[in-house]
Amino acid sequence: MYQTSLGTAASVIDHSVAKSTLHRRYVVGEEFTTWLSQLPDSYPHSMLYARPEDLLCFMDCFWLERHGGSILPGCSTLVPSPQGVDSAFSHLSTLFEQLGRGGEYDPRSNTGNPCHSGPVRNYKKGYQKLLFEAGYQEVSAVPMVISKVHALVAYLDVEARRASDPVKRISFLRDAVSILHAWETAYRGTEGGKLCLPDLHTPNRVQLYPNGYDPSVPMPEVLLSLPTHGTKTKKKGRVYQAPVYIKLHPQPAVCLLSHLWAFQQMCYLSGFPIRHYILRPSTYTQKGFREAPYSGCLFTKMVQKHLKAIQLFNHETAHSFRRGALQAAAQAAGPSQSAQLAAAAAAGRIQTPAVVQLYLHPERHLARLGRE
Repeated sequence: MYQTSLGTAASVIDHSVAKSTLHRRYVVGEEFTTWLSQLPDSYPHSMLYARPEDLLCFMDCFWLERHGGSILPGCSTLVPSPQGVDSAFSHLSTLFEQLGRGGEYDPRSNTGNPCHSGPVRNYKKGYQKLLFEAGYQEVSAVPMVISKVHALVAYLDVEARRASDPVKRISFLRDAVSILHAWETAYRGTEGGKLCLPDLHTPNRVQLYPNGYDPSVPMPEVLLSLPTHGTKTKKKGRVYQAPVYIKLHPQPAVCLLSHLWAFQQMCYLSGFPIRHYILRPSTYTQKGFREAPYSGCLFTKMVQKHLKAIQLFNHETAHSFRRGALQAAAQAAGPSQSAQLAAAAAAGRIQTPAVVQLYLHPERHLARLGRE
């Protein structure tokens, strides 16, 4: 009983962080433990006895060589970003704490968390300084523009009508809904992919589908969206979320509500009814849909695939929709800078002015345009 309960408790604890974060944490932990196991006998072979110098050697001769993703001017090989290095140490720090090695590291007794030591802290600072001196620049996502949104939706609608297979037809419509939803709500890719039936409310906060999908529920003129599964800034459920109002668009061809209702009905009539998540990923056999959220990674790959198909790809990602939507909201607010900042903050549900200004910066994405 005790072992079973501890196993269940561990599963509950795992849900305290996103699955993607948990996966990255275990990957870097497995890399480090495998690397330790291959050291000579006189070195520690377990994280229970690892020292800061072991961490630094692991990062320098193993991790950095295998996790490059950023470009430096005049350098032909990719290098890890400062944020990537910091995240790797953060994941390892959590694993050390889970092993009982918490607090500041004590070199005399080799106790405490090796990540909480002067050498590791200075290494992270030094790595960041070296990269910036070498010309590394943090860049923002290329902002999406409304013309591309409309072009993508028009293309997907045509492909959906052409598709004879119901799964492919639903997939094209799902992609169109995902794109319109990302633009209308300015949610991050992962947040938008978690859209589910309990999110959908009337303006008076009454759930449209309290007992599951009902094809008789009419399409509203105004839809209130409250993310049941939380957002990056607010992890808690819909009670704590800032509301997003989605209005009926005068042009059905680019209307999110029209597409959403048509998509839900098509899923129902085709034998793939929506039970919880709305934007479900396809199964691995491509013959149905998994009961799971549509990930930000999948969303990015999907958008890039369709943009390339219509020859409009320009290095956009999932976050391009959020950045583009905020910039569009600012432009619609008029010439006043304060009005632009307020409009963008409201569209993105952002409370920090400095963060809003990063989204509205006109040039932070330019370095990304030069990448292959």
